[in-house]
Amino acid sequence: MEDSRQRADNTTEAGNTAEFRFYAELNDFLPPNQRFAAITYAFNGSPSVKDAVEALGVPHPEVDLILANGVSVGFGYHLVPGDRIAVYPVFEGLDITPIVRLRERPLREPRFVADGHLGKLTRRLRMLGFDVLYHRDFEDIEIVRASVHEHRAILTRDRGLLKHSAVTHGYWVRSTNAAEQTREVLQRFDLWAQVRPFSRCTACNGEIVAVAKAEIEDELAPLTRRYYDEFFRCTSCRRIYWEGSHYRRMRALAEELSRPPGADLEAPALLGASSYPEPSPLPGPPAVPDPPAVPGPPVVPAPPAVPRPAAVPRSPVVPAPPAVPAPPAVPEPPVVPGPPVVPGPPAVPRPPAVPRPPTAADHSSN
Repeated sequence: MEDSRQRADNTTEAGNTAEFRFYAELNDFLPPNQRFAAITYAFNGSPSVKDAVEALGVPHPEVDLILANGVSVGFGYHLVPGDRIAVYPVFEGLDITPIVRLRERPLREPRFVADGHLGKLTRRLRMLGFDVLYHRDFEDIEIVRASVHEHRAILTRDRGLLKHSAVTHGYWVRSTNAAEQTREVLQRFDLWAQVRPFSRCTACNGEIVAVAKAEIEDELAPLTRRYYDEFFRCTSCRRIYWEGSHYRRMRALAEELSRPPGADLEAPALLGASSYPEPSPLPGPPAVPDPPAVPGPPVVPAPPAVPRPAAVPRSPVVPAPPAVPAPPAVPEPPVVPGPPVVPGPPAVPRPPAVPRPPTAADHSSN
């Protein structure tokens, strides 16, 4: 492959040349100096146009139409010296079956297999209702087999994977941002009208169907059982879904991702809403113009303001007389001592007690 690329860049090493021109997004695969310009491809012998296209860096699943000297040809066409080759990208949104012979048919029922680097893209596409096979540890050969046997288009960030000879449908995802990647795929395969949000399980890719609450009631948490009545279930992994607190956020994300370029900002609701525009309101009677305003009386100007008299200057402040000092305090006279205390006479002793005479009672007791 490297030798073929060298021949494409150096016409002096080969005796034959052909002119190639790539259109639209196919230029993403080319070096900047070869984009949107005629490329002289030098070759020996008679290589197939498919080999030449991939030698120039473009994976063949990205190509849907090749014109050799104005005539549609297949990948098996062999180059002739002096050929002028025009290479066009895939037309999923335009049926060119009468002239294209590069693929059996476009994928009108889109199914995908994504490489291990596109987990976020996978979840978003599943949320929008698309069948995407994915495993984080997929080997390249497993991806190719799934693409061939299950008729799935490959989504990948690896250009080399798309150059496998067995691959017929695939897309090299340009962006590294999940939201932009989602819009890329919708645009590339013209999937805008096939969006069916929340019809596939984002965890396993199984289909989601409505389920009666009575069938799953014993599997619900108490608060979920109490506040919700409408439920859905994945037919593959048996996961249960309901319109919980996160539903409004996911619905807004789905509407944002699935809005076609140039669509009105007010997109119709994705679930349960009609896509027909509402009829325009009937025109009403012509508006009756208001009568002209009657001018009022002229405004009388207010009299000029009378100037206030000049302020009278205040008289100077007269200082108060100095305070008269109080007379000195008169000292109190000294205390005059009283006469000495005269001791009283000595106490008179009491006379001794006189014994009482004996009574009759005393004699009777004797």
